[in-house]
Amino acid sequence: MEQKKKRLMYLDRCKGLGILLITLGHIITLGVPLKDWMAPFKISIFYVVAGWILAMNPQSCEMSVGKRVKKLFFSLMWPYFTLSILGILTRGMWMIFKMKSVPKRLLYDLKKTLTLQGIGPMWFLPSLFLAQVIFFLVLKSRIRSLQGLCFAVPLFVAPHMRAWYNLFPKESLRQAALLLPMKALIALWFLQMGYWGFLLLRRLESRALQGALGGALILGTLVMVPFTPSINLNYLKLGQPIWFFFVGGLMGSFGFLLLFQALEGVLHEPLLTYWGRNSIILMGTQRGMSILNFTITGMSHYIRIHKNECPRYYLESFLIFIVVLALEYTVTELILRYAPFVVRFPAPKRSES
Repeated sequence: MEQKKKRLMYLDRCKGLGILLITLGHIITLGVPLKDWMAPFKISIFYVVAGWILAMNPQSCEMSVGKRVKKLFFSLMWPYFTLSILGILTRGMWMIFKMKSVPKRLLYDLKKTLTLQGIGPMWFLPSLFLAQVIFFLVLKSRIRSLQGLCFAVPLFVAPHMRAWYNLFPKESLRQAALLLPMKALIALWFLQMGYWGFLLLRRLESRALQGALGGALILGTLVMVPFTPSINLNYLKLGQPIWFFFVGGLMGSFGFLLLFQALEGVLHEPLLTYWGRNSIILMGTQRGMSILNFTITGMSHYIRIHKNECPRYYLESFLIFIVVLALEYTVTELILRYAPFVVRFPAPKRSES
């Protein structure tokens, strides 16, 4: 019972790592090894953690379907729409300031939002919502063979996703209609693996073994780098061969889960924890409110951002990353203090820690 009441920091740290890697991935535009290394698990770690949490709290399956769907809607889809509206308004004002074509840009952003493709990384929330609803129905049914289908069907469909996606005209409604269920299938697979992973590893109580296994899995992801180039789950680019995307996603996700679990109560750092708790805000504002583009454009007036891979390119990318997080921290605190209803309805109570 104590575990249910106590907030587990290692779960927040995993989500914090994921959202910071996503942000860094949007800054590093070159196909460098660092970008290829984090590509398989920077998104999947969220899905795995969601499955892990569900396995930790089996009483969640005792909820009615309506209550569970309502809870998921207000924790995922509510901020999807509120942050998207905030982003559209902000981008509209920015376009007015720059005297660009406002109606065309706003209509594009509105189309992206209403078709659940999302502005920037906001596409992640509808995919997680749909996957969690499906997985909850599977667990609620108590038919074990359905869990096997959650494992098998995405693996069977995934190699064909990109080809199906390319069958339709770019930016068409038919293409948009295909994106969400395909991404939800990928999310469903990682949810299932996170769920099974907790059931398999819950008896591993030795911190030394947790840390050793987690560290070995993280080191193993380095082997995946040559096989995971150009991964972009948003557009169903899963790399070649595609199986390394799933293997790398699992190794990275479980590696950091186990490592942070081993360090629970020992590691005292506020950065990953803070961004893990506020990952949805960072996800919704870095592109939606053009904070990322604003930072890159502003800094390009003071430093010449290199277009070739070199040590200085990494340094410049890191400086941009620091400035983005500083601006994001300001925006996040403003939302938490003055508009908490943007993140969740009803408005969540802010943690004093």
